[in-house]
Amino acid sequence: MDIADCISYSNKSRIEAETLTTNGPFDNKTRLVIVAAFLDLALEYHEAIMFLLESKFPGAAFALVRALFEAVWRGHWMMKVASEEQVEQLRVGTLKFPKFNDLVDQIDIACATDGLYAQFKGDVWKAMNDYTHGGTKHLSKRLSKDRIKANYPEGEIKEMVYNTTIGSLLFCGFFCGAVGKANEREEIHGLMATYQGQVSI
Repeated sequence: MDIADCISYSNKSRIEAETLTTNGPFDNKTRLVIVAAFLDLALEYHEAIMFLLESKFPGAAFALVRALFEAVWRGHWMMKVASEEQVEQLRVGTLKFPKFNDLVDQIDIACATDGLYAQFKGDVWKAMNDYTHGGTKHLSKRLSKDRIKANYPEGEIKEMVYNTTIGSLLFCGFFCGAVGKANEREEIHGLMATYQGQVSI
């Protein structure tokens, strides 16, 4: 699957998962509304990343990857870890989130993921920071012998598309589970399994 097909399939998968997630009402408790807002933000970032790649702006797309995963992890943390006091602090704009190492460790414990999120963060965090803040990884992909131009390897672009799509689908499934939509959650897990089978990195 080439990059264009990969982006198209990733968009299709996100739209299907988002439709399942937003189908019907859910309890409007403050905690759930906040988590829904983080999910909405993550899905918007994913759509923007795909749009930027299609528009030939890979540097800007890579810069949004950290923002997407911050929304995913913070949404999980708000659902599974945050106290009622912290939920209220976020609602009024005074909450200070834990450092991401601590936040991700707390999610792994609360969700019993056997360190999955911490391992993924450890693998990608430095690179995500570099791309967000215009570091050496960004600059090295703009330097060639005769001109300055974006030149991102196809394999790295596909890996980014894959990871951000899986992160988005996981968050959709997580939210469905949180609001008691078990059937939709299973459908999203099926979408994710199909996606993993179709998109190789």
